[in-house]
Amino acid sequence: MPFVWAVVPLGILYWSRLGLVYRGLFFSAVLCSLIFSALRGTDREIADLLIVSGSAFAVATARKRLDRQEAPPPAALNPSGPLTRRWRVALVVIAALTVSGSVFVERKEDRMNTVSAFCFLNSGACADYSHPLIVGMNDSGRFATTMTVAYITNGYYGLSLALEKPFKSSWGVGHSSALNRIYDVLGGDPNVKFNTFNYRNIDDGWPQEYFWSTMLTSIANDVSFPGAVVLMGFFAWLWGRSWMDAVLAKNDSAAIVFCLATFSVIYFPANLQILQTLEGYSTVVFWVIAWLWFRVRDPSRS
Repeated sequence: MPFVWAVVPLGILYWSRLGLVYRGLFFSAVLCSLIFSALRGTDREIADLLIVSGSAFAVATARKRLDRQEAPPPAALNPSGPLTRRWRVALVVIAALTVSGSVFVERKEDRMNTVSAFCFLNSGACADYSHPLIVGMNDSGRFATTMTVAYITNGYYGLSLALEKPFKSSWGVGHSSALNRIYDVLGGDPNVKFNTFNYRNIDDGWPQEYFWSTMLTSIANDVSFPGAVVLMGFFAWLWGRSWMDAVLAKNDSAAIVFCLATFSVIYFPANLQILQTLEGYSTVVFWVIAWLWFRVRDPSRS
């Protein structure tokens, strides 16, 4: 999985150097994710592609700008060149967001069988279609808007419920469903998972199987909320440091770590998404180790 996950970011970073065969393989990998998304009827695969592609493109763009600054100025410069490239990128981004957004809304409409009202799963929380910000829209527009807002914000309600509960340690496995399963298989205390904030939110009608409680709550399951704030500070440093190493030192492992960190930031309102599966966990561990192993101490001297 670590190598599969690296296909898209590395393909984007080295796109100009790829031949037709490798570009074909790149598109095949992307197509596999899209087919998997269609077969499952889920939208996560599309969102993942957009996040990883955008992160890798940001690194690639920053590297090119740095190379242009270090290279001697050309004798003649076509002023329309950069502008043309930006328009192309903008059109691709707009098209990707439009298509993915349309698919997202269409699939949610199929699941709920109606657009005349929106209630978030079985929570009883329903959208107010008479709200001034959406009252002028048709039912499809109101449904799409309120559903998107609900998906982005519902985790913070779970966080508010967790903040009202006392801390009970889950011994380092509460932040990840994958680690929790391994802990159970190895004969660990089966009651540990009941200590997590996510599980105890069931008492407030907020079961973890259906609702989110943010990435911060996932971390706090093991170290409490004050400890989670400290770890978020370390995570912010790691995110910024991986960007510097990816751009200044051109460390490809750091570029992948930056994509993984950005992925986690985008999914912050949900949970610690990348660490919920064994495949994702192994990917993070592998590339962080690879980054530290090949890391240049002073990127500015590379």
